Amino acid sequence: MKSIKKLAIFCFIINIYFVEAQTATSLSNNVDYPISYATGTPEIKVPLFNLQTINENFSLTADLSYNAAAASTVFSEVGFFGKGWEMNIIPSINRQIESGDLFDEEYHGMNTLPYGYTEKPLNDPNVFSYNVFGLSGKFNLIRQGNELVVKKIYTNDYADIHINYTSSIEGNGMNITIDSFQITDKNGFIYLFSVKEMSGLYFSYGHNTLRWSGIYKGLDTFSGYIPYVKNFLLEKVIDNKGTVLVEYIYGSYGAHLTEVSDNFSYDQLYLKDIDIKNIGDIHFNFNTGSKRYLDLSIVNKFQHLISKIAFTNNEIKFYSNNLQSSYSYKMRYNNGVPGTAVLNGFGNYYKEDNCSIKYNLLYNKEDLLYTQGLLRQLIYPTGGYTEFEYEPNTYAVPHSGSLNPLEELTAQNPENYYYEELPVTYDPINKSYDFMYDNAAELYLKFHSQLVTVDGQISGTPSFFYPGLKVWDLQGNLMKGFDFTKQCSYGEKINLSVSNSIVKLRCDPNYPQNISQVKILKKVYKDPSEWNTFLYGPGIRIKKISNYAEEGILANETHYTYTMPDHPKTSSGVICSPVWFTHGGRNTVSRTPVPVLYEYVAIENTGTGKTVYKMNRELFSGTFKEISQVVMIPVSTTTYNASGLRTSCEQNEIEIFFESDLPKRQPIMSYITTTADIYAANNKLTTITESNIDPVNRNLINRKITDLQQEEHFEERYSYEKYHKTYRTKEVLKYKNGDLLNRSSFTYTPENGNPQLYQLRKSEVAKDDRPLETEQEITRYDAYGNVLEYRTKEGLYVSQIWGYHDTKIVCELKNIRYQDIDAGIIAGIHYQTNLTDNSYNENYIRTQYQILRQAHPQSMVTSYTYRPMIGMSSLTDTNGRTEYYEYDKFNRLSVVKDHDGNRLKAYEYHYKN
Repeated sequence: MKSIKKLAIFCFIINIYFVEAQTATSLSNNVDYPISYATGTPEIKVPLFNLQTINENFSLTADLSYNAAAASTVFSEVGFFGKGWEMNIIPSINRQIESGDLFDEEYHGMNTLPYGYTEKPLNDPNVFSYNVFGLSGKFNLIRQGNELVVKKIYTNDYADIHINYTSSIEGNGMNITIDSFQITDKNGFIYLFSVKEMSGLYFSYGHNTLRWSGIYKGLDTFSGYIPYVKNFLLEKVIDNKGTVLVEYIYGSYGAHLTEVSDNFSYDQLYLKDIDIKNIGDIHFNFNTGSKRYLDLSIVNKFQHLISKIAFTNNEIKFYSNNLQSSYSYKMRYNNGVPGTAVLNGFGNYYKEDNCSIKYNLLYNKEDLLYTQGLLRQLIYPTGGYTEFEYEPNTYAVPHSGSLNPLEELTAQNPENYYYEELPVTYDPINKSYDFMYDNAAELYLKFHSQLVTVDGQISGTPSFFYPGLKVWDLQGNLMKGFDFTKQCSYGEKINLSVSNSIVKLRCDPNYPQNISQVKILKKVYKDPSEWNTFLYGPGIRIKKISNYAEEGILANETHYTYTMPDHPKTSSGVICSPVWFTHGGRNTVSRTPVPVLYEYVAIENTGTGKTVYKMNRELFSGTFKEISQVVMIPVSTTTYNASGLRTSCEQNEIEIFFESDLPKRQPIMSYITTTADIYAANNKLTTITESNIDPVNRNLINRKITDLQQEEHFEERYSYEKYHKTYRTKEVLKYKNGDLLNRSSFTYTPENGNPQLYQLRKSEVAKDDRPLETEQEITRYDAYGNVLEYRTKEGLYVSQIWGYHDTKIVCELKNIRYQDIDAGIIAGIHYQTNLTDNSYNENYIRTQYQILRQAHPQSMVTSYTYRPMIGMSSLTDTNGRTEYYEYDKFNRLSVVKDHDGNRLKAYEYHYKN
């Protein structure tokens, strides 16, 4: 069994501190605060819109998501939609400064060591976080000679990260300035981050401070702001054909920070517009005073309003295309943090009294304010709603080995003991409170004192004080005084060098009447069977989710527990890394704590049963800097019905691959075996699924499914080939009991001789080991990679005409080559569908389609018209019959009519809770 070292919090008092500008995004929340039952973080989303780009494989599917774990800590930034709220289509590369040799965009002596150090610092100088349309990760930059290279720390999928920079010689060194980053996914989509967003760090240091090269730049003293690039914002999304799909446009406003007498001004950026090429635009209305997005408007290529969405602190409101109707999602929150709260090292608030140790890990649950201000209720447009109940994270207490584990827990966890009140008598002659002192017990004094105002002036101000209590020995020497203002919630500890005897707590002889409610409390440990063997850790977790119908009737309820199955009072939580911070009057250094990860999570739905997930604790206890997706895959999943009977069990065995060039070893799943047992009628049905994943491109390369009852197994094998920066499926083989059933093969060729643009040319299929036969052969593409012509396995040629700026198939013609279609008619279709002003008319477009049919009577023609950014408006089949599609004011399909105007279908929409 592995030994676990006791978690420690390290505190430093140094005279370097910084204040950082709030920036436009809180992107790192998605990486540092994963949404998973392994972390107890629920997925809370409000869907906004789904807009298709000119590439059918890329759309802007937007939602506003709430990350409660991020919202519970001050370490996460407040975004432009509110604390914890983020819009998923506003990506950036966020730069986190972690140690002292790199603070502005110029890389001065990147690999130089801090003054007086003999080895490289443990922390990376900078960490860059990104989360771009579901592709997330972190990386840093390493200087190799005069070159700057990317070193990935973590990525959830394949990502090629390229840096563009300029360099110059200054003195004896090479300075390198970043111009942009480019991230390419395995489908060849390119995300260009070239817009820089500035911020500032405030430094104050003097002669006696450690001089870290790169920060001080040779100065002995310095006080003031140092500007640096905080974020690289997304500018463009480009597909693998080199076509720009969307472009992001930003606005700025003047902002400033003030520290002491120093004022730092900079341009704060916000998203102003998203241009969806040849489709439409998303206009953002931003208030520079409140630093919030007020609303967004979606317009089509004619600049006609499609919809509008408004944002406030407590509501997301959707307007119709005529702004006459609306519906809303509403939010309600827990009460905010009281002004008397204090901050611990995790970035969470708690109640503090005189006996609290700042940044201590030992808390009473009632003192924790972690859930204050969090989203409590999400109300749906119909009036139904969901309520969220959270609780503080817990983690298992490590054992140091010096004590019995239970004894050590007793000494640490405040919930494992209580205070018993001992007898106290009042002596009116001596004006004292008498009790029996037990020097073998842990005793506390608790009393109340009434404020006294002393007549007279001291420096012009009346004197106030609270009378206390004192203990004198037999010789009249003061043994201990007790101050009312320094009491804890449970009083003040009594430490006296006396044997078991009566002790007199004497009042101030002038104010005995001001003392009351005197209590002696004895600390008593609970029975070991009642001990809670955990401490409270950073952040929060979900405890309960309740769904209500619009009538306020409870529809269903889900409870979450995180304890060890065989020890219900023991947390299964693990903290992977300690939190580092400074104190002593300095600003807390912005350092995101690693979440608590849970080995066991039980999710129980009232009346239906529960599911128990067991996670991989071996990965939890590693030294991983980031949370890999592998950590989120359970090693077992067991389900139970409402009667508590087991209904199924899945066991996962995962093999881990480590990329050797990573600065921090991160686990990547390379092989997984899933054994699924289903229990029914005293029988167990078992299926085993084995999957191999390519650790480089993260694609499935082999899957084998074995049915133990039928004694059969099925297998699929996949192979891929990289064409420029895109991974394409090359071959798929399918087997049954070792015999080849069928295979598919795919051929790609460079389009128009461009080695960077490979297109599917031919797909072939075959049964068992027979020769491959062509299933479909693509014989012609346009300049944008759209298929203009293909041949079926029967040898039939099918041609496709694209319209609406080459974004939609508007005509499909069977039994004709594309080169034989009248070019003038194609040009007429392009002209009519591409119009972006009041000349656009669907009847004119359908007239062009009719001309096409008449010109090529031997072809079977199917044609379409569209309402841009809404949907199909008409379909005319090969027989010339047309169906018409109508939409309501919220752009939802409402009626389908035939060619005579008769209603074929009608749709009504209701919201399901």
